[in-house]
Amino acid sequence: MTKKILGRRSGIVLVCALALFQSLMRFAIAGSILLGNIDAWDEVLVAPITNEMMLALNLTFILLGALGMITAYGLWSNRAWGLTGTIAVSLFTIVFDLWAMFEYQMSAAMGLFLPVVFIIYLYLIKDEYLRGAEQA
Repeated sequence: MTKKILGRRSGIVLVCALALFQSLMRFAIAGSILLGNIDAWDEVLVAPITNEMMLALNLTFILLGALGMITAYGLWSNRAWGLTGTIAVSLFTIVFDLWAMFEYQMSAAMGLFLPVVFIIYLYLIKDEYLRGAEQA
């Protein structure tokens, strides 16, 4: 029998919690950049970043953070779009972090782990989740 928390599969609860954590970290990185702590980032970059690119990166962090929170809510609320959205945001995060890893800093690889785990787990439970979403 699958362990449930508040009527939800415990894995979904964990994915939601980790997605929220990842979103908050994206906001924290964007906030750090917005507050002018760019000098700290210069030490880990493998290539210089123009102001325009820094703005684009910052906006992407904010977008990923917001979308991650929205889709985590949808997942928590047992909505079909929550599952689809979480997978889509995870795929976009993987592409973004791979690009950033090879273009600017290897530490972007740290952002790959959770989205990969999310996609694998959600793919494995998608049929059961979607059956539950239809009943909700």
